[in-house]
Amino acid sequence: MPDALRDQVTARRQRLFVAIDAGPALAAVVGRAVTLVRPLAERAAWAGKGPAHVTLVFLGNVEEDRVPALCAVLRDTVGRHRALTLRVHGARVFGRPTHPSALGAAIEGDREPLAALVADLRRVLAPLGFKPEDRAFHPHLTLARARGDRGDPGLARCVAALRDHDFGVIHAKKITLYRSDLHPSGARHHVVEQCTLGPRS
Repeated sequence: MPDALRDQVTARRQRLFVAIDAGPALAAVVGRAVTLVRPLAERAAWAGKGPAHVTLVFLGNVEEDRVPALCAVLRDTVGRHRALTLRVHGARVFGRPTHPSALGAAIEGDREPLAALVADLRRVLAPLGFKPEDRAFHPHLTLARARGDRGDPGLARCVAALRDHDFGVIHAKKITLYRSDLHPSGARHHVVEQCTLGPRS
């Protein structure tokens, strides 16, 4: 496919996800922690190309003309939920315990209100054609992913190293709709819309 045509096709669709931005201070702490444990899983694909964030809903490839309606629904829904305080502490893995597929920093604090927000987002997005995920929501801040389908035992070693690590606190007042552009060097995230959470009750 010629480059000009490929750019046209790409421009019509955006790879989107909804997340909580962890903020630059916490992202810096994450970066230092990753530097310490990275030698334990050198083959893994480590995060760090975009802002540190807690993904709430992954939307996939979305046509550009659907984005304004999507943003309107997100603003209305997010505004019905209060601001959140989330502590990022310790780590967990996903997939097989001995050969995990991913490593994430664990989320504590306002987990129940966060789960209610995610459930509401899944509910309102379903009529727009976004199929809700079947799996339960486990909030985390992704640190690394295994390369390939067999998992990475090195990520299991990282959990022990980060078990008591305190990354800090996220005072979430906004929810962000991100566009993720895939590049050979990794994904680059761009803010599409920010939706303000309601005041704490």
